[in-house]
Amino acid sequence: MNSDSYYEIGYSHTVCQDYAINGDNGVLKYAIISDGCSSSKNSDIGARLLAHLFKQYQLIPENIIMNLQQLSNMTDIIQINPEFLDSTLLIAFMSDKKTTVNIFGDGGFYVKFKDGHFEYYLVDFDQNAPLYISYFLHDTYQNYYKYFPNQKISLIKVSGKDWNEATTEVEDLTSFKNTDLFKRLMFNFENVSFISVFSDGVRSFTMQDDNGLIVPVNDLSIVSRFNSYKSFQGQFVQRRMNKINKENKKLKISHYDDISIATIHMEQK
Repeated sequence: MNSDSYYEIGYSHTVCQDYAINGDNGVLKYAIISDGCSSSKNSDIGARLLAHLFKQYQLIPENIIMNLQQLSNMTDIIQINPEFLDSTLLIAFMSDKKTTVNIFGDGGFYVKFKDGHFEYYLVDFDQNAPLYISYFLHDTYQNYYKYFPNQKISLIKVSGKDWNEATTEVEDLTSFKNTDLFKRLMFNFENVSFISVFSDGVRSFTMQDDNGLIVPVNDLSIVSRFNSYKSFQGQFVQRRMNKINKENKKLKISHYDDISIATIHMEQK
């Protein structure tokens, strides 16, 4: 197995609040991305700390808060507001037989199976206010549903063997509250060729059309391009993203939000 990752600042930001890591924790290969809340101070720091904390765990929702408390206990020592931990977190673990994905907040992932078909999942909070796991440290979750009483949470799934003939399903997750939402956003797969996790920055791409107008670029085309790997040797994600950046410059495509992606490839036997 090989893994790689990449993250990049969006043009509307002055600090990159996305982060991505990949590697081996001694038991499993992992690919992790985190996306710090743009309105929470120092969330770029928290995003990095969260990623490194959870790379050691095959996550169980009931234990998440206990593990997160380890980071929260540092806030008094380093004199920083606990909101710095406000960040989404997407984690993929891969073994020889099974691949698991955990989503805490928004963002998505792409799975390519050994039989050639793919599945693309995206979690959407329609008021752009994800439920962060850090909220459970300072009881913000108790007011979360008061602040956003009408927010709709959706799980979008696109699947098929070809993007042009893919089917789309949308599941309403609004009724899942607190840690029940985290439990619903745990996935298990077998017979995986490779898997990528990425932040919601994939939905922030725009381009200049022939009339000079700025128009959005469909996230499906972005995810398809991200995952069109020519090989999985070395720093294959970084190579792919560097090529996309060159193509985007010619096509006048850019992204206003930070982006991050991490991928694990299972070697074919």
